[in-house]
Amino acid sequence: MKKTAAFIAACVVSGCTMTAPMNGIPRNTANAADGYDMNVTVDLKGERKEISPLIYGVNQYTADLKDVTATAVRQGGNRMTAYNWETNASNAGSDWKHSSDNNLSDSSDPADCVQVLSRQAARYNVNYKLTTLQLAGYVSADKDGTVTEEEKAPSKRWNKVVLTKNAPFADTPDLDDGVVYMDEYVNYIINKLGDSQSATGIQGYSLDNEPVLWNDTHSRMHPEPVTIEELSSKSIEMAKAVKKLDPKAEVFGPALYGYTAFDHLDDDDQHDEWEKVKKENNYHWYLDCYLDQMHKASEESGTRLLDVLDIHYYSESARNGIEDRLQSVRTLYEKGFSENSWIGQWCMENVPILPTIQKSIDTYYPGTKLGISEYNFGGGDNASGTIAQAEALGCYADQGVYFATLWGGESYIL
Repeated sequence: MKKTAAFIAACVVSGCTMTAPMNGIPRNTANAADGYDMNVTVDLKGERKEISPLIYGVNQYTADLKDVTATAVRQGGNRMTAYNWETNASNAGSDWKHSSDNNLSDSSDPADCVQVLSRQAARYNVNYKLTTLQLAGYVSADKDGTVTEEEKAPSKRWNKVVLTKNAPFADTPDLDDGVVYMDEYVNYIINKLGDSQSATGIQGYSLDNEPVLWNDTHSRMHPEPVTIEELSSKSIEMAKAVKKLDPKAEVFGPALYGYTAFDHLDDDDQHDEWEKVKKENNYHWYLDCYLDQMHKASEESGTRLLDVLDIHYYSESARNGIEDRLQSVRTLYEKGFSENSWIGQWCMENVPILPTIQKSIDTYYPGTKLGISEYNFGGGDNASGTIAQAEALGCYADQGVYFATLWGGESYIL
């Protein structure tokens, strides 16, 4: 299956064509119903484009690097939003009883998780590493299990997150001040592993994970919905800190969870805020707003603050089963295709999705790359998942996606 899928992917991304019999059936079978002839036309004279090698990536906690051939690895997910780099405590949020524990690391060595990421990547020849920075406001203060509603932040179960310390960095973090400094974290990584240009360093930093879902997934420490202003101001401040410490490191943001977030950030909670901002600036959808805000801040600071516009994509139609899964990737790239879901019914103005995103980039922050740091089309236990995964890679190659890391799906990783 892996070889077959790899072959399909190669044909998709390169435009290769060939004619071959299948299952021993002769080529000259007259009746299609009685045979399985497959004709694939290879045209090497067509238009060619460079494919980013970083689209063949995986997420660290859902795939074992020893089992795959990956070109990039992302350290992210819900656990990383409340990760305390000083102690390696993290909180599962609603994914598991709002538990603060040692799930990510038993070590007391600061930033152990990112050090493990660096070692694993080096061992398995993965050259690009993306880790997550915490922006939601608090991180786990302990590893003592479930955080109750009565213990929601601010409380002793949480340490406050401060993005910029505005004071000299400590060689080792202060574990008793109740505060975690994020620029001190980046500085610690650089001192421990090297900067983004070193083999062991971190090449990319993600501005947290799925901020629109903080109030759902991490309601004990961010109970209110994220606002446009909050996400913008935190993204800008953190990006400035990263660029000051490691100018060539790439900043990824805002790691939005799906179509609704691309369009208007949140379902209903911030509807009035979005409508006001949209009208005042003549934005098409929220991605325009984020790109514009990061672009303006970049011009003011004199340095690019957003290198990669990062989204997550989990197909709505692929959930319906095999037939829809086999068609699901088309929503990303094919004009006029309408998938069997609420997106196909109500949101066709933004389909195909990737060209619409690229238009936003070209309009509001030219030169920004496109990343898809979480995606999955399902079907990991059957051939439909393999075919969808192969088509997704072909789509990413054709649409100029810079970075993509599969979430889960070990059984059909190519």
